[in-house]
Amino acid sequence: MWRGEAASFAPDGARIAYVPNLRWQDAWKRYRGGQTTPIYIARLNDLQLEKVPRENSNDDDPVWMGDTIYFLSDRNGPVTLFAYDTKKQSVKQVLANNGFDLKSVNAGPDVSCLRTIRRNLSV
Repeated sequence: MWRGEAASFAPDGARIAYVPNLRWQDAWKRYRGGQTTPIYIARLNDLQLEKVPRENSNDDDPVWMGDTIYFLSDRNGPVTLFAYDTKKQSVKQVLANNGFDLKSVNAGPDVSCLRTIRRNLSV
């Protein structure tokens, strides 16, 4: 793990989910070139890497809650909320979005509190 952009620690602090390189052109919608952004999971004791499964999508803003990493992705069209189950190693779309891209996701200390921002609206 030689660099990272957006990141979130696992609740036990043993792993970190992170984006290894910054998105150099935010304005390009549904970009599919060589600069797409994956999410990696690094075990901190030995730096073993695991990739969140994807098909050349732009994945960003990982937020770790329990055994799930929530993140934003444009893999199905407009940027929306997805979840990676670290136990089952599977990704699912959490929030349908046929409108504006979601811009950020964050979580509070209560694992039931997850917030996304679509323009200036909380969803």
